[in-house]
Amino acid sequence: MDAGSRQRAASGQAMVEFALSSLLLLMLVFGTIDLGRAVFTRTMLTNAVREATRQATITPNDLALIREAAVVRSPTLTLATNAFVVTCSSWDSTSPNNRSCDRKAPPSANPVQSLDKVRVCTTYPFGLAAARLIGRTTITFSECEQASVQ
Repeated sequence: MDAGSRQRAASGQAMVEFALSSLLLLMLVFGTIDLGRAVFTRTMLTNAVREATRQATITPNDLALIREAAVVRSPTLTLATNAFVVTCSSWDSTSPNNRSCDRKAPPSANPVQSLDKVRVCTTYPFGLAAARLIGRTTITFSECEQASVQ
């Protein structure tokens, strides 16, 4: 093998090494960006559910107001108002656990009372950028909060 052939072989080897290492570096950079976006999104989702739960402790019978409080709290998430599930139940283990969240419900429906607990849950699909290269496009965050009705 002459000197020219060795030079071309070394040049080709360097190009292959650069291609492999740059792919790894780009995956690391995009993964770090995705991690930052995921932490931000999860924090915003937690804040939205906490705000909805706070609203639910005040007005457990107004589901539209509860959902709107969450959407207003985290406008960057573009949360759908129907993505929130609000449930009410009793703290007392001797009484029926499931209650209607409607204070105007008939007595037979076991309406919500003060000191009952209200639970607000939601899920949110988070789109990944770097993981698309390996075939995964989204992960789903779910968040629930619980508090006493005032």
